[in-house]
Amino acid sequence: MNKKSLCGGLHPQKLQTNHLFKIMRITLLLAFVSILSLNAKEMHSQNARVTLSEINTPLEAVINEIENQTDYLFIINSSINTNKKVSIKVKDAPVHSVLNQLLKGTDINYSTEGSYIILSQNKLQTDRDHLLQESKETIITGRIIDTSGEPLIGVNVVLKGSTQGTISDIDGNYSLKVSEGKGEIQFSYIGYRQVVLPIGNKTVINVTMEEDSKVLGEVVVTALGIEKKAESLTYATQKVGGDELTRAKDANFINALQGKTAGLIITPNSTGAGGSSKLLLRGNASVLGENAPLIVMDGVPMASPASTQITDALLSGGNTTDGGDILSNINPDDIENITVLKGANAAALYGSAAANGVLMITTKKGKEGKASISVSSSTLFETPLVTPKFQNYFGADVESYDDTSLNPNQVTAKRRLGNYSWGKRIGRLSEATLAEIPYARNYAVDNVSSFLETGTNFNNSISASFGSEKVNNYISYGNTTSKGMIPNNKFNRHNLTFRQGMTLFKDRVEINLSVSYVYQESKNRPGSGIYGNPLYDLYLLPRNADISYFKDNSEVHGQLYYIQGIYDENNNIIYPKADAQGPIQQWPWINEENRNSPYWYTNRLQKNSIRERLYGTLGLKVNILEGLSAQARFRADRIRDTNETKTYQGTKAKTFYNSIYEYSRNNVDMMYADFLISYNKRVNNLDISANFGGSTEKEDINDVGWNYWMKDSTSIPNVFDPSNVITNKKDGTSLPVTKSKDQNWTNSVYGTVSLGYKEMVYLDASFRTDWSRVYTQFEMFDAPDHYTYYSIGGNAILNKIFKIDSEMLNHSKLRVSYSEVGNSIPNVVYGAIKQNISSGTIEASQYRTFRNPKPETVRSTEAGIDLRLFRNMIEFDFTFYNSKMLNQWLPKPAATGGTLPLNSGLIRNRGIETTLAYNYSSPDHKFTWRTAFNYSFNKNKILETYGENKNEMIEQDPVFNGGLKLRYEVGKPYGELYGKTFLYGADGKIKTDSQGIPKLTNDYNCYLGNANSPHHLGWSNTFSYKNISLFFLIDGKVGGNVISYTEALLDAYGLSERSGEARLKGITYQQRSAVGGVDVMLPVPGIVMPDGEVTSVEGYYKKTGLGQPALSEYTYSATNFRLREASIGYTFRNVFGTGNHLSASFVARNLFFLLKKSPVDPDVSVSTANSYGGIEAFSLPTTRSFGLNLKATF
Repeated sequence: MNKKSLCGGLHPQKLQTNHLFKIMRITLLLAFVSILSLNAKEMHSQNARVTLSEINTPLEAVINEIENQTDYLFIINSSINTNKKVSIKVKDAPVHSVLNQLLKGTDINYSTEGSYIILSQNKLQTDRDHLLQESKETIITGRIIDTSGEPLIGVNVVLKGSTQGTISDIDGNYSLKVSEGKGEIQFSYIGYRQVVLPIGNKTVINVTMEEDSKVLGEVVVTALGIEKKAESLTYATQKVGGDELTRAKDANFINALQGKTAGLIITPNSTGAGGSSKLLLRGNASVLGENAPLIVMDGVPMASPASTQITDALLSGGNTTDGGDILSNINPDDIENITVLKGANAAALYGSAAANGVLMITTKKGKEGKASISVSSSTLFETPLVTPKFQNYFGADVESYDDTSLNPNQVTAKRRLGNYSWGKRIGRLSEATLAEIPYARNYAVDNVSSFLETGTNFNNSISASFGSEKVNNYISYGNTTSKGMIPNNKFNRHNLTFRQGMTLFKDRVEINLSVSYVYQESKNRPGSGIYGNPLYDLYLLPRNADISYFKDNSEVHGQLYYIQGIYDENNNIIYPKADAQGPIQQWPWINEENRNSPYWYTNRLQKNSIRERLYGTLGLKVNILEGLSAQARFRADRIRDTNETKTYQGTKAKTFYNSIYEYSRNNVDMMYADFLISYNKRVNNLDISANFGGSTEKEDINDVGWNYWMKDSTSIPNVFDPSNVITNKKDGTSLPVTKSKDQNWTNSVYGTVSLGYKEMVYLDASFRTDWSRVYTQFEMFDAPDHYTYYSIGGNAILNKIFKIDSEMLNHSKLRVSYSEVGNSIPNVVYGAIKQNISSGTIEASQYRTFRNPKPETVRSTEAGIDLRLFRNMIEFDFTFYNSKMLNQWLPKPAATGGTLPLNSGLIRNRGIETTLAYNYSSPDHKFTWRTAFNYSFNKNKILETYGENKNEMIEQDPVFNGGLKLRYEVGKPYGELYGKTFLYGADGKIKTDSQGIPKLTNDYNCYLGNANSPHHLGWSNTFSYKNISLFFLIDGKVGGNVISYTEALLDAYGLSERSGEARLKGITYQQRSAVGGVDVMLPVPGIVMPDGEVTSVEGYYKKTGLGQPALSEYTYSATNFRLREASIGYTFRNVFGTGNHLSASFVARNLFFLLKKSPVDPDVSVSTANSYGGIEAFSLPTTRSFGLNLKATF
């Protein structure tokens, strides 16, 4: 029973799509119903009927009731008295007849424009020419638009100081009668800044009105979802609209923010569509702990399960398998905006989880009024941006080898092209040789272009928003389908979201519900490194070998194959025949270490992963009294990750030969609940805002899986099923299946107080106390079981204090803040409890006896200034910050082996962030231009480590046996890289061996550089002329370094462009060689070494590039600038009715480099882990994408 239960519980779920189709059918049905609903509402608007029974009721109340019963919206001239009492009684009467009856005998006229009803006063005299002649009046006309060029409907246009006025029509046009050349016209509209303009001798006055959010009334979502006026904030934030995320879509939407936010550094993993991205705000601060910002959606923290990332053995068999991060699960079309809380000062209310800042995601909600449908469709094509530069002059010579692929006991002598391209000039192979070796060519082959395919990314979404004054709804479906450049690499994601908000009991109660479902599937996601990476064998293919031959010839079928490396009962290796047939890998270089056909990898090393995620939030808010409210929220998040890797028999690797079945299932369950009591009141000149609340968060992580190498003779190769691997058929015992469990909870209380005086000076303070399960895992003795964090800040609105009211200075704010926030104990320290299901053995954390742990603590100070100049045409923000993280969790070597953590060490980050923007609009408002520049600089320094003097060096080996060391040393910045270089003698010359080949150092003390760039810049420009828009973004970084293992091996194999050019220079070296047992000196192509001496080109590059290479020769500057994003589009206005537009745009990302100092993309990342920046090893090329983006509203 136990065995049956075990197998049933662990059996991998098949990649079935039935339930997916059900979801799609439901979604399509909902969309269809929504469309029918909209059509019904349109018909209803045209034939709307109402029932009214009103006696002596204000006209405004009757109009509101008509709006409630229909989809009509009223636009009312400000001169109309809506408090006038009216009486009416009708049943199921058409709206137009009701209005005729209601307005009969008044001086009010009405007209309809689509779903709008416009009320205006009658003109008592109609002879316009007669009026103008007698009163010397004129007609002023014009058009009113917002800053995006959209017409504003119903703007009040009044001659200042009079009762003369009108409103703008549905196209934003207005016409106003005024005394010739006299007075000023006042334009006012709810939510927009009032505009007053002199008439002068003008007859046409066009106006662009700014939303309040563009000036001082802007509301910013801060920690816990608390909304505050932008002018009251005492710390740095930056808000990015949802349109910035969807202009040129990426499968992981956060990548669309690259270069658009000062201080936020985004580096995508080299793992294709939907992969993780490394996020960093204000530099690295923790060695073992988390450096990424907290992700918060609608005020609630999100679960962030870590996908599988590389941790070691990048060059000796390790290969990344990135399962994607939490941001890659989100549909970008569901995002309203993102607010970046930069640093602990802004995020202290989230406690230890937010020591590195917060990304606040605000999602779209349903809107009151007429229902609308939005459709978005994006098609992008992807090609490589940067690939290695190969030489096209020299190929591999022909050599003999022993082929044992069909039978290890039967050797077949064959000939092949050699492993290295150090042979003769290409083009000298005979016809007989070309016939014998079908993949050999007499020309250099562009194998990269032949193998890599054009990637595609299709992103489609549909959403519907509908609601009334009391209830609003939002529903959306999104689908992302990607095909990578690596053959057989696919990614597919489905997002389904429903949100509803309602108000009850005269708006005293607000209820919000949100539910989202994500189904994500990836196949053969590429990774970096050697084993399992088709690019390794593709790049190392001889220059005169054609990879396209192997597309259909990398394996054979139809015959019994031999199992390699099977062991009998006495542990003796045997080669019994299997009962199955093929496939057998056909690859001439398979007897070389870690060499496999790229096409074998894409077909016979199958990596599949599935993520199912269901999360939802329920919120209740009660407005108790004026200014006093209480809210409670609950979120549940359920994540199910399944990963399966099938390695077929015959896959060559360093340590095994047989088929391997790897399976893991990762279950994450998170529950979060909080409450918040808020009080907001203005007492005389004092604005008071106070909040007090608490939260509880619990996360359970359960993993189960196995990694089984089929070397037992009873396991059938290539049968990837639990029944074939988890039970030993010889004795019935179970084979190891590992199960691990993590659990963590945090309980917190917090509060914040903000005081504002005359909207000129603001002070705020916050505190938070956390109780966490993490600290209960260790021996605590007298250590506290909770930790308190706090922040305090203030600002001054200088233009108000000094009563500056000028066109030049519109807003000036000085701000300063201080905070102290913790960084929780990293998971790697307290670890997971691991259990072998078969034996029941439990393995606890090796660090359990660590005593009295404390959280890493960030003490941060920041100061800044915000300016708005020349009627907000110029925007300038500047921030200086100084942050120190103490009580570092550091790994200390233990006397008995292994490592032990300790609280010690101090790392400082100090820097600036600035943004500068200019907004221009032509006098006729047909042309607008916005240019924005952002810049950040961060200087990192390690002030303390551990030891008696707190200056012990910490060393990590990010590339196992790859000759690279990452060191943390006092006085130096985070991320210092060291490796090997040439061994020099006392005379300053490079030491050589008997062949004249240079020697390398045995140690790793050559300083290579730093993986982190201190300077980051971005410059964006948005142009619009009438309905045409143009956007481009240039971004880059200055400083830092990148190390390329790809370049090292390309040199060693004679494939790189420089290795070919070196041979063409005509330099000759007399190299000692053994001929017939006699040492002779033979001339070979030579190269001048850094010390001026000459040696063999082949020997030189093999020494510098193979094994543990001379990384000093393969370290490059990471400085680069690129055209990150560009688009040009056209908007077809009112295509589907008033206000419903269709826009089409050509979009592109990563078009080209303006400056690049390295042969690889310097923004490469093989992992989001702390120690893997600036390392490139056969990574997937960065993609250049271009295509079409369509958006429509109905």
